[in-house]
Amino acid sequence: MDFTPRMQQILQRLLSETDFVSEQTLADDLGISKRTVQRELDGTTGALASYGLQLQRKKKAGLMLIGPEKEKERLAASLQTASAMDFTDKQNRRRYLLFEILRDRTPKKLFYYSQLLGVSEATAASDLEALAPWLQKNNLSVLKKQGYGVVLTGSEKDYREAMRRFISETTSAEDFKDLHDGQEALTKAVMNVTDKGIYKLLNSHTIQRVYTVLQKLHEEKIAHFTDAAKIGLVIHIAIAIERVASGQLQEEPAVPPAIPDDEDSALARRILKGMENEFHLSMPAIEVSYLLLHIKGAKIRYSGSSWQGPDGLDESALLGIIDAMIDAFDPQYAYDLRCDDEFIRGLFVHLQPTIVRLKHHLNIINPLLDDIRQEYASVFQKSRRAATILAEALDTTVSEEEIGYLTIHSAQPWSASKARKSLPAKSSSASSAPAVSAWPA
Repeated sequence: MDFTPRMQQILQRLLSETDFVSEQTLADDLGISKRTVQRELDGTTGALASYGLQLQRKKKAGLMLIGPEKEKERLAASLQTASAMDFTDKQNRRRYLLFEILRDRTPKKLFYYSQLLGVSEATAASDLEALAPWLQKNNLSVLKKQGYGVVLTGSEKDYREAMRRFISETTSAEDFKDLHDGQEALTKAVMNVTDKGIYKLLNSHTIQRVYTVLQKLHEEKIAHFTDAAKIGLVIHIAIAIERVASGQLQEEPAVPPAIPDDEDSALARRILKGMENEFHLSMPAIEVSYLLLHIKGAKIRYSGSSWQGPDGLDESALLGIIDAMIDAFDPQYAYDLRCDDEFIRGLFVHLQPTIVRLKHHLNIINPLLDDIRQEYASVFQKSRRAATILAEALDTTVSEEEIGYLTIHSAQPWSASKARKSLPAKSSSASSAPAVSAWPA
């Protein structure tokens, strides 16, 4: 197992002791808070068990590592050889700093980050400033206040979305390459994307329990989620559970959005009820709102049967957007694409959750984005043009990840239209392209 640098420090300190050590002493020695020590140690249980070791706690005395001496020596050797972040590399250092401020939202002195990264306070301050553009995309910012320290500010919803975004950005396509091999591969992928060594934002045991609860619920709609959407759902729920369980929830100044009385709302409530029973905690009412947004924004495998209009956009308006997107995509083949029933219906269904995600700034994982850009370069650029129509209609921006999925949806129909154009022309009476606004029948 990979240990975070902070976890390595704590365990090495415990290994050097032959008696109990208080959490406060550990905190003072390492220049961190007692709560941070507790949170770090909570994440070591499984790792220590693999070494035949455990933490023994004694009231008023503290804690101590107990177990066979040979296993302690093995753990010490592992800690010494554990992969460490190269903090001399600016990009790696700033990525790890971003991980740290997302992982722990309690105020920290600038000195704390300078010590953690092994740099001067001026460099740590510069690194924090460099993270501003990334954080701003999720409406977050770093507050620096004299005598208070450094703390990440923003709404709970935006903070969680930033966590999901960070996890997706530190996930490689390799974690998803075997998804087509079945349920076991999906389980492995779920674990991989949330257990990235030093970038471990979520507890693996929590992830597995969430995934198991969802499996036992046997919900039909979840079964139609794409594999990436299922992973996103697990991550979303795990973040919520760990936020609630840790008591770190930030108060939301805004009134929670109204919850419609529909099937998705009922699904959200059933899921949260299952999680409450599994984790023995009470989820705040606003969690239904958060989960509902995620469900409505989840990417679903097209089955040809879903025709529910997206949030705040009626059917004719969406069909008008599709019509304009097709023209922007490729005017030369617009007629052929409009004549493709499967393409139009599929695009209609595809855009429903897409619009929900865009309107509510929900992140989506697209681990194959680099491959899509390379293999479908021409279609990707056409999809980018089509995405500008959608962006203008919704007054928002369309991410590269969303453009990647739009590319996959459009590649085959466009190639087929192009192939038909290359065939010898047949005589036929002139006709005009059918209006997209006629869909669906």
